[in-house]
Amino acid sequence: MPPAAIQEVRAEPTVPSGPALLAPMVSVTIVNHRSRDLLRACLISLRRFPYTLATTEIVVLDNASGDGSVEMLRNEFPEVAVLAENIRRGYGTNQNRAVAASHGEVIFMLNPDATVHEHTIDHLVEALQWRDRVAIAGGPIGNADGSLRQDRPHAFPTPRSPYERALGVQRLRSQRPMPAGVIRDGWPSGGAYLIERKSFDAVGGFDEDFFMYSEDADLFLRLRAQGNLVAWVPNAIVTHPFRDESAAMSSRRETEIVTAELQYMRKHFGGTLVYRTGVVMDSGIRLAALSIPGISRFVKQHGKTPAYNRRVQRARFLAAIGGSRRPRLGDLARDWNRQNAAAGEMLPGTLAAGNDGKMPALPGLIVFDSSTTWDGPWMAFQHIAIHLAKRAPVLFVDSPESPVYSYRTRGKPVFRSQLTRISDNLYRLTPVAPPGLTRPGINRLTAVAVRRAVARAISELDADVHAFFCSLSAANLFDVADAEVRVFYASDDFQAGAELMGRPPNRIRRLDQELAAQADTIVAISPAIADSYRACGYDPLVVPNGVESAAFAAIEDAPLPSDVTLPNPIAGYIGHISDRMNLGLVEAIAESGMSLLLVGPRQITFGDDGRLSRLLSRPNVQWVGTKPFDELPSYLRIIDVGLLPYTDSEFNRASFPLKTLEYLAAGRPVVATNLPAIEWLDTDLITVAKGPAEFARRTAEEATSPRSPELMERRRAFAAAHSWAKRVDQLAEILRIDGS
Repeated sequence: MPPAAIQEVRAEPTVPSGPALLAPMVSVTIVNHRSRDLLRACLISLRRFPYTLATTEIVVLDNASGDGSVEMLRNEFPEVAVLAENIRRGYGTNQNRAVAASHGEVIFMLNPDATVHEHTIDHLVEALQWRDRVAIAGGPIGNADGSLRQDRPHAFPTPRSPYERALGVQRLRSQRPMPAGVIRDGWPSGGAYLIERKSFDAVGGFDEDFFMYSEDADLFLRLRAQGNLVAWVPNAIVTHPFRDESAAMSSRRETEIVTAELQYMRKHFGGTLVYRTGVVMDSGIRLAALSIPGISRFVKQHGKTPAYNRRVQRARFLAAIGGSRRPRLGDLARDWNRQNAAAGEMLPGTLAAGNDGKMPALPGLIVFDSSTTWDGPWMAFQHIAIHLAKRAPVLFVDSPESPVYSYRTRGKPVFRSQLTRISDNLYRLTPVAPPGLTRPGINRLTAVAVRRAVARAISELDADVHAFFCSLSAANLFDVADAEVRVFYASDDFQAGAELMGRPPNRIRRLDQELAAQADTIVAISPAIADSYRACGYDPLVVPNGVESAAFAAIEDAPLPSDVTLPNPIAGYIGHISDRMNLGLVEAIAESGMSLLLVGPRQITFGDDGRLSRLLSRPNVQWVGTKPFDELPSYLRIIDVGLLPYTDSEFNRASFPLKTLEYLAAGRPVVATNLPAIEWLDTDLITVAKGPAEFARRTAEEATSPRSPELMERRRAFAAAHSWAKRVDQLAEILRIDGS
């Protein structure tokens, strides 16, 4: 049954009454989670301003912090009883365990990021004697500068609370000071308060179903139902300042708060509809107000930007309607426990996040707009993302797809953008856009859809964006969120390749110019691309493509592919079968009688005059389609020479073909047309040929040459000097990220 209507906080007479003070033993219980330095300051304040009326003990439960907190406690505070947990649990669960391990008649529950003042605990203990049935005592909460951020108790939450917040009633109440006295309806800050053990035990302690937030309101409401009173002690100040939270951390916190409040409403009032509606109304009003320029400027003057506040209010709104897809803190804790149990570091259990309000977010996120899809043929983007994710969290943004495409390729239309986790620190977003997404007019809708999908993904990941690393794709993402660094990754000559990519040249040109103008740095993959931007007044940096040398180091041990039946020797081409290829060169190889293996996707319009079909119909030619990157070593094992049969086009002259280095990493010779990228590599390990006859002849020579171990090692060593790890070292410096 829900409790009787909860009244507004009312002060009782302030003259203390009751029996003479009987000084009890006090146990200070602190639950710590990854707050080592703040915990140190807290314990130093307890040393400096101890409880003086009787004996005291300090019990600190460390919630599997892993940040050196336990070692600090044992080395610097030998007087503290330490409970070092290897399973993360919720705040209420941990406090119950800390109280059970303590011995005092009175418990002083204190957050690890709070500090006490002179006689704080003494004043609170004395207040327990003010009146019969007083079982809880608390006081104001101060900021680091000495000002007060809470000078009166909280009112108990009710279904009408969000409506009062929206109408400003709560703000008006909070402006009335609270004198010393005993209150019937209200509760002190959960960051610091005193409570009698017998009363705490009588109600069963904290309800452990509450993981984080509202566990204190629930406890005090149950204590109130037992007839217990609260002493408000204005001179028992505890400093517990707000942390300087990021928008991601604040939105995560608000999501958890609203979700916990809904749990509270369900428990004590039998339902959540009225409360949900109130939160939606309150957040909606605030979001609307933040869109008004005058109010936005006012908000910014008070320390937070309108974008920050909009994100926080959006988080409350989504939590209220059940639209948030963020994992709950309890779920994250259980995942942490399972992962560490699997690693043999702990036993499986339930568990938790910080008790101090600090949320597990994704600091320093890199948004990587790739202009490709993760599942497509591997190009530079996937390699860069994997290596960047070793240093910072990465959101890999696929090219958008329409529901028609997902139905055609996977048998099921997808109407909502998909956010998935690829691995630790690496996430993938597949935006959904309207059918015909690159067509004039519709491409504008596509850009809007992609930008919104990325903004939602950033919010769902609770991420602070450190950098945008964007190639030219469907939309300009640079202003989707605040970021310290914006890098335009010129992975191709986009304007020259517009027709090849099936994109409107004018739009490509506008977007190219827009990204270049807004970027802090332009990174070009080839000197030719860099020169084109220098001609426009920019100062680009050149970071060529690289190679995963280790992936091809042991190709002789790779399993033989089951779908290739060609006799040796075999000339192989791995890459897009498209207009970039000089079809005459590979036709000459096939006409010479040598086996020709083609691996990669085929451009639908390429060779539509029948030439490609005739080539593929030859008995010595085989096309096996697209293969995953981890299967490429099998195909490289059976080829005797790698081909780079590119046309002499503006687009190709600006390119830096990945396969050149991959052939060399596999120890195979390479025959290529004369491209600036080949000249830049400046090595005799690549054979350059012109015209069909020469290309076929040089291919035959390289394919039939003995596999000299020394020459194969030279090729591998050359490729290793151009590894993706080394390329990403350069990119990390440009992106201003640390780690390895």
